[in-house]
Amino acid sequence: MISTSLAKRNSQNKIIGRRFKFIAFLMLIFILIGCTGGSETEKSTQPESAKLVILHTNDMHAQYIPLNAFWIEGEVKPLIGGFGALDAYIKREREKGLPTLLMDAGDLMTGTLLSEKEVEGAKGGALLQMMNEMGYDIMTLGNHEFDNGQDNVTKFYEIADFPIVNANLLKEGKPIAATYEILEIAGIKVGVIGLMTKHFYDVVLKSRIVGLELIDLTIAAEAVVKEIDPLTDLIILLTHAGVEEDKELAREVKGVDIIIGGHGHTRLEKPLIENRVIILQTGSRTANLGRLEIVVQGDTVFWYDGRLIPLWVDSIVVEPNLASKISGFEAEIQKMYGDTLATLLSDLERSSRRESNVGSWVASIIKSATNSDFAIMNSGGIRKNVSAGPLTRLDIKEMLPFENTLVTFEVTGEELLNMIKFNIEVARKTGNEELQMSGLSYKYRISGDKSELLGAWVNGKEIDPEATYKCGSIDFVLFSQAEFYFGFTPKNGVDSRKLLSEATIEFLSGNKVIDAKLTGAIIRVEE
Repeated sequence: MISTSLAKRNSQNKIIGRRFKFIAFLMLIFILIGCTGGSETEKSTQPESAKLVILHTNDMHAQYIPLNAFWIEGEVKPLIGGFGALDAYIKREREKGLPTLLMDAGDLMTGTLLSEKEVEGAKGGALLQMMNEMGYDIMTLGNHEFDNGQDNVTKFYEIADFPIVNANLLKEGKPIAATYEILEIAGIKVGVIGLMTKHFYDVVLKSRIVGLELIDLTIAAEAVVKEIDPLTDLIILLTHAGVEEDKELAREVKGVDIIIGGHGHTRLEKPLIENRVIILQTGSRTANLGRLEIVVQGDTVFWYDGRLIPLWVDSIVVEPNLASKISGFEAEIQKMYGDTLATLLSDLERSSRRESNVGSWVASIIKSATNSDFAIMNSGGIRKNVSAGPLTRLDIKEMLPFENTLVTFEVTGEELLNMIKFNIEVARKTGNEELQMSGLSYKYRISGDKSELLGAWVNGKEIDPEATYKCGSIDFVLFSQAEFYFGFTPKNGVDSRKLLSEATIEFLSGNKVIDAKLTGAIIRVEE
């Protein structure tokens, strides 16, 4: 496969030239959108029809080792995923002999501690090294690539043997990465454009993304599609945005053939078709490899067949060199973090839609550690389910991987009631109860297009609108996303600088048996 992008991936001066060209194009988009995009003679000489396979992953979250398939019934959960299995299944597909491209839609980082290991000067460098070995052709950035800051992302470009693309994140007026790449395979020129979710500012700690400007996905995509359409036979949007934003792009941006997505962890068993555009996503954590087989004819997808391939471990043999590398990383991390801290009597299970036992448990630790009246934790800050049995330091570090610190702030009872009403309205619109809590409880009803708070209590006592309450939480919730979670920004926040993960480990030093249960903190009455 030959990369024929106008700027070669390893030529910084040419990439900068492309960036300036993109900015100029973006500024003129409303003029240029009505102009012709180039003559047919500029296109490659494509075969009358050509078959192509696109393999794809998304939201791998550093899952380099297999995990238990917790969704399977039965006491023994089969193993699935990991980079060894992923590599083996990729090799199986390539051995079939069809021209094949391999792409990733972002969020390589944050999930296991391998994303915190510094290799070649970058945290997560080991993950990129293994992606190099698997022969990835291209990836886009996910929001979790920024968990360790922008400088760490910049180092990714040096480690990866493949281009990393994004067209709608700018710094000082310039794209932070190559906006697109054109890959040539089997006589077909495939243009791939990277895009980040419109919710980028809502899902990354603000201190990590200072100076970054997010451009509307549709505007950015239209600009680049218009630029590369005369040069390509097929255009793919490689997005980290979620299915709903992907559907919107399919409706709004002309000239797109395929959208390979991520961010939502949505498992699309079969391709979703929106406005004749193929939309794909695999779920998360290397549980599946996406496979799309297409026939390209007349500058379009004439035929397609898409599916997910579950990466069951019991039917593969891992390539020896990769197996040795994986086992070495695993042994190193186990040596550092494998000690048992406590025993779990029941599974710790996450949820972003309802109260979860692990969410209530973590919130109770925050409440105790901050000596607060109640505590609030965002569901998305808890990243791992843990099965009953030994609870290790590694489990805690992977369950709470972000360097979130404990914070406190004060609210009046009236502000607290308004915050609760804000959240039940979010639940009405989205179906999600985003917050996990301890010491705070409430009951509400949803009827049609209205939500109603039926009662709210702090430590069993009805909330007094005139009283003042102390709340414990984490820095991400208070200092980065207060408007998103509370509907307002408290003015009196105090950061303890103490990590939530360390507070949890300290709690376990005096509590060796854990039986986390649902508390019934949030009661929803159905109409």
